[in-house]
Amino acid sequence: MSAANAAIARWREALPEDLFDLPVFLLWLRRPKPGKPGKFDKLPHYANGRQRHGVNGSAEDRAQLIEIGDAFAAYALGRYDGIGVALLPDVGFWALDLDNCINDGKFSPLARRVVDTGTYTERSPSGSGVRALFAGKAGADAKNHGAGVETFDSRGFVTLTGDRIGGDSMLPCAPNLLADILATVRAGQRTHSGARVQAPAPPANQRLARSVRLPLSMWRRLMNPYPSGCDRSAVAFSIAIQLARRGLTREQALEVMSAAEVAAPALDRRRGDVASARDWIWRYCVLPAFSEAC
Repeated sequence: MSAANAAIARWREALPEDLFDLPVFLLWLRRPKPGKPGKFDKLPHYANGRQRHGVNGSAEDRAQLIEIGDAFAAYALGRYDGIGVALLPDVGFWALDLDNCINDGKFSPLARRVVDTGTYTERSPSGSGVRALFAGKAGADAKNHGAGVETFDSRGFVTLTGDRIGGDSMLPCAPNLLADILATVRAGQRTHSGARVQAPAPPANQRLARSVRLPLSMWRRLMNPYPSGCDRSAVAFSIAIQLARRGLTREQALEVMSAAEVAAPALDRRRGDVASARDWIWRYCVLPAFSEAC
């Protein structure tokens, strides 16, 4: 049996049947992280070969998500490193990602609680983390880097290995466990006093923008980034994510996004105040995007 067929057989056997009829599947490719030897991004792709782009859950995005059988067929062609699922607001499940929680075969206390719920759990691609799929909604898309805990509720995607630890279906998360998970991820976004951790936006430096190298298609998109009727804040965040994944620094991304066409949502929020708009882009687009892309 080929490696691809073995992986498909594992997924078919392990994954919850709750997923099988849902058009939520993507493929993914592994790409080295710039400047981080041994670290990789897992870039989501549609089965047509295009990298996932734009606003998660938009009509364009949903039209390119596929069911599991089509994902298997695309993976069998040998062009991708794995499959995964998109998280959408109106799909009745969410995902929990726990990093570095398996040591010498033993689970961390939180990982043990998650596994003991009986919901579907699997080892992450690294083998040292746990992925869990729960029925219902968590109510937050958030990550605590220090604790290695991340919730995927209504956006983003998660890879699926089929390396099942336990559970054969998606069950609701117990309220007390969910409360502890949410408290953990939200703690990672705040200081001990409860204020958000935000470094100030660096001074304007247009030379940084001139040093950026991007594909022509990306520059064209930046000239007219907001389709009519879109959630412009969500699109701005998506642009920041793409800039992070293309290897820009945070400061370069800020300068690119400070151009009037891209900064439109921030300028509108700040009544045309350029300095305040830069601060909004830095705090609500660049910093969280670069944290998510790490």
